[in-house]
This record gives sequence, structure tokens and C-alpha cells, in this order.
Amino acid sequence: MWERDLAFFWPNIPVLSFPITDNVEFTTTARSLEDQGAQMRALALLAWQEPAVVIANAEEVTQYVVSPQYLKGQSLHFSLNDTIERDTALEQLVTIGYERVDQVEQRGHFTVRGDILDIYPVNSEHPIRIEFFGDEIDTLRFFSVENQRSIEQIDSYTVTPFFLGKSDTDCTLLSYVKEGTLIYDEPGRIQEALKKFLKEDPTHRKNHCDWSELQRTVEATNQVAFTFMQQRSIGLPGFNPIGIQGKTMTSFERQIPLLTDEIKQWHRLNHQVVLVLNNQQRREGIERALEGEGIAFVHSEKWIAIPNTVVILQGLLTDGFELPNSHLVVVVEGNIYGQQKRKLRNKPKKGQEINYFTDLTPGDYVVHSMHGIGKYIGLKTIETEGIHRDYIEIAYAGTDKLFLPANNLDQLQKYIGNEGDVPRI
Repeated sequence: MWERDLAFFWPNIPVLSFPITDNVEFTTTARSLEDQGAQMRALALLAWQEPAVVIANAEEVTQYVVSPQYLKGQSLHFSLNDTIERDTALEQLVTIGYERVDQVEQRGHFTVRGDILDIYPVNSEHPIRIEFFGDEIDTLRFFSVENQRSIEQIDSYTVTPFFLGKSDTDCTLLSYVKEGTLIYDEPGRIQEALKKFLKEDPTHRKNHCDWSELQRTVEATNQVAFTFMQQRSIGLPGFNPIGIQGKTMTSFERQIPLLTDEIKQWHRLNHQVVLVLNNQQRREGIERALEGEGIAFVHSEKWIAIPNTVVILQGLLTDGFELPNSHLVVVVEGNIYGQQKRKLRNKPKKGQEINYFTDLTPGDYVVHSMHGIGKYIGLKTIETEGIHRDYIEIAYAGTDKLFLPANNLDQLQKYIGNEGDVPRI
């Protein structure tokens, strides 16, 4: 989900995972090699400050990894007209995890045919072909894996390691984020997940750091933390809170007139409305409805703002949203026609399914799929900029409250505990 949504907003920037790898010798399983390659690719792009988005959870981000300086020092640099000892270069490629094969097919492969050396670097979209004249590099170019044809001539390239063995440093992924932006999604939940992970198996502590150690590895000059509810402490010193009002998008259940009425209301509020549609037939149907209601619209390949005009983008996005203070509304195909597949979610423990609002009584304890146990206060109608919507009010510890859109009732379960027990919220 994250990967697809980010790819929609940044189609030309790689979105990478950062899997957990086993600290074992290079002779290991194919799956382990794939994970090691994926991890090293993320580190390489960050080390050389190439554009990239790396997504990691609590367990993944706390892995000890080699330092950026060591990774760069183990990299091999090739430039036109350089004179190198080819046998030495081949030995170095093996040392940093590359496998010699008959023909390169994936990252981590290299092959030698006469005066030609093909390498598929872990930090490259395409393999490179190096042609020698003696020990001098005569040509360098990218080529296609599919047809082996040249794509582009280049002057130089740095091949970063595919595998470097066990780390003996206290660096983490965050040590590589310097000029970029480090984003925490719910730092409180990250810390709880990390505590649980380290506690459930003592051996985890050997290859992973705790939260305080993780913070000591942070090199980023720009840091942002997102929290759903304002919290007294997020475990990150020096952060200044900024409130951002956001709303989940209504499910229109194929009621196109309801959608066009809502668009008119958004336009009266000077909101920019963006429709993200992928199916051509559905898109054409929406366009006919907009024309019938006299609502102006344009097609675009990028995000633009045109007053009182709906912007239609083609693509896939998991869900829509509304940012009232930014005057932006995004409606996706799933909001209009319903999701093709029901999203899987982890069901919270100690819960009983709630099918109707009548199943709840004010004062009942409920379990939210993300925020845990809280107390149900009741239904509350809230008017925001002329639009009335029903919300489920849930109280948490202290003065924290959650207002959950009524159409998200499926995110709640009724708390079931031992008779007489009062749960901790």
C-alpha cells in the first residue's frame, strides 16, 4: 500500500523496502541474498545522495549496518580511460558480494567475455558494460537485460557492494539520512513495537539497537513526526507541534449525483477537487456526469490547481482525503465505486465485532484497530465548513479523544474482558 501510494505521488523516484537480513556468511539462501541486495541498494542510494524513498518498520530500522564511510570505501569506481588491473577488479567484485555468471540477469551478477566486463550494480536501474583495450577502459555504457542492447553511453560509474558481511559498527539506516528528510509515522507506536520485539527474544538485542541508541544514530537535518492524536510525549526531543486538520473521504457507494453535489459544495468553499481514476469506462462515466451538472474538468498528468475546476488524474491511490485548511480534496475510484477487495487488517485482541451502532452503549469500552482500547462516548454530528458528518467519539487516557467517521465503524470492536475488570485505556 505504502509503495503504491508513494509511487503515485513520486513516479520517477524509487520506493524501496529495507528487509531484515541474517548476519551470516555469503553462502546462504537465495531469499537471504535477495534481502541483502535490497538492503544494500537502499543504503547505496542514500550514501550517494541519490533520490529515493526507503520504508522501514521498527525492527528493520534498528538493524546494525555498516557505516556510510565503509560502504563508500568498499565501492569500485570505473571511469573512461582509467587503467586498472582486471583480475584485481574481478576479485574485488567477488569480495563485495557479486556473483560471476554466464550472463547477467539480476542485480549482483557480473560476467566476463574477452575484453568485456558486464556488471549489474545493486545501485543501478540497468547493468553496465565495460569494454577494455588492454587494461584501459575504452567504453562504458548502460545496456538492457532483455535484449543486451546499449541504452546510454556514460563517462563513469561507482559500483557499490552487494554484500559486506556482519557489521561491527553502531550505525543504522538513519545514519544514512543526512540531507534528506526523516519521517516518523506514529513514533509512540514505533517505540512500543520495538520494545515488544526486543523483549520477545533476547537474541534480537545482538543485532538491533533500542530506541535511545537509534536516536544517537540520527544524522538527518530535517525530521517530521506524524501523530493521529496530539500526545504529551512522543519520545523525540525538540519537536514543535503543528496541527493539521484532515478528513477521511466519504464512500459514495456509486451514488454519482451525491458526488457531484459534494463537488459543488467543495467548489463553494474554494477547494481544489482532484479525482484519481484508473478505469477508462468509469472515468468516462464520471466525465459525462460532470458535464451534465455543468462542472468544469480537465485532464492532467501532474498536480495542478485550477479554481472551480475538477482535475482528473489517471492512476491508483488507496484512499482519498480532504485537507480543509489547504483547500484540497482528493477522491479516488474506490471512494466512488467501492474497493474491489476488502483491505485486510489485523483484528485487535479481546474484541467482538460491531455490526450496528445499536450494539454500543455510551460507556462501553471499545478496541480501535490502530489506537487500542478506549471508552465509547456516543455519536456526535460535527459541522465543518457547511458540511455535516457523524462521528463516533472515543475517549482515551487524559484528555485525548478520537473522532472516528461513522462509516469507519468496521475499525472498532467491542472490548471483552473478565467480568468486573476495568481495562486500561
